[in-house]
Parts: sequence; structure tokens; C-alpha cells
Amino acid sequence: MDIYSIDINKAEDLKGQLIPRMETDRTDTSPVREILSELNLGQYTEDQKPRFYRLKEVAAHSDFCSCWIVVHDNVYDITDFLHEHPGGWDVLMENAGTDATVAFDDKGHSKDAKELLSQYKIGELVHVSMIITNTFL
Repeated sequence: MDIYSIDINKAEDLKGQLIPRMETDRTDTSPVREILSELNLGQYTEDQKPRFYRLKEVAAHSDFCSCWIVVHDNVYDITDFLHEHPGGWDVLMENAGTDATVAFDDKGHSKDAKELLSQYKIGELVHVSMIITNTFL
């Protein structure tokens, strides 16, 4: 995953604000939350690069109207595929809004199924620790 595609210039500017605040009070997590907010995770950029989503954002899409899953740290909107799934919609709904990697891999999906899944990719899963470690410190 290319974490630097979020917006490295903006991240570098915010880094200068974050480190002094973290050095004065390491228990205060509000600077990190502010930085994440500034990076606009989950919003498309002008050039429509793949977006990064937190698992909490994925979890909000766990019904028939909006069904997202995570497989191998990629986020997929499978809402339109629910009624086409050969195993039935109920299998997908069991994992809606979650990391479905284990369930997906355990079923031994074919190469065709994996290619079909790629059509529904909307972004990648990002972990807060990845942002802090790779971008800010």
C-alpha cells in the first residue's frame, strides 16, 4: 500500500504541527485525530486516486443499501453484487462492514472470482499506526 499517496505535502506540513504537541503531552491523542481529519480520509481527491478508509468507516456500510467488505486490506463496495453472489446474499451479509479476508480465503475462491471482486474496489484499508509511523514520525 502506498500510504504516501494520501497527500505527502499536506502530511509534511501537519507533521511540523504534530510533533511539538505530542512531545508536550503524549497522552493527548487529539493532535492525531486532527491530523487524520485534515487528510480527509474517505474522500476522493481531484485525480480520483484510490482512497484510504478506516475500519470504522467500513463498518458503517453493513446493510443492503450499502455493503462494504475488506479483503486483504482492500475495501470493496459489493452492494450491487449481493443478489448476484453464487453462494447467496446472506453469506456476504454475514461479513458486511468487516474484514472478510479469512472468510473469503477459506472458501477457496477461483481466479475469476478474485478478478470479479477487483471490479468493486473503492479503496484501501489504512491503519492509524501506519499513518503515524510512515507519514508523521
